[in-house]
Amino acid sequence: MISGEWRTQYIVSTNASMTDEGGPLRVYVREFTCDSKCEAVTVSFYVKTPECQLLSVVGTLTSDDIYTTDFSGQNYFQFLHVSKDFMVIYIKNVNGDSVTEIMEAFARKQETLTDQQVDAYYRMSERRGISPQNAQYIPPNDICPQ
Repeated sequence: MISGEWRTQYIVSTNASMTDEGGPLRVYVREFTCDSKCEAVTVSFYVKTPECQLLSVVGTLTSDDIYTTDFSGQNYFQFLHVSKDFMVIYIKNVNGDSVTEIMEAFARKQETLTDQQVDAYYRMSERRGISPQNAQYIPPNDICPQ
């Protein structure tokens, strides 16, 4: 269910300057691709600093069911919810002495999350200690190429 085209719909973090528009951790996801056992996940996404740039990283599954990858520091991410049209990921970015925790919600390409899905995302964020108060909506037709 993870593999396929997805779009970032909401993003919130413990350090808003990192995930605000133009921030180094503000990503516009386009696709997730799992290997046969989902032990490695390739994430294709855009960053805009200042131009949109397409990047891909490969997350490798650890024995703790957490994926690790390098992007603007060391990243540890975990799929908290995966269904056919809604996905939530928790990410911890460690860059030197700086730690930023991020929650992202995704919808399938050209879809919009339902109110119930957004509420579930907010609850998951709160359980991780990340206030959803500053969550930012990113429309399906965001600022980077489709």
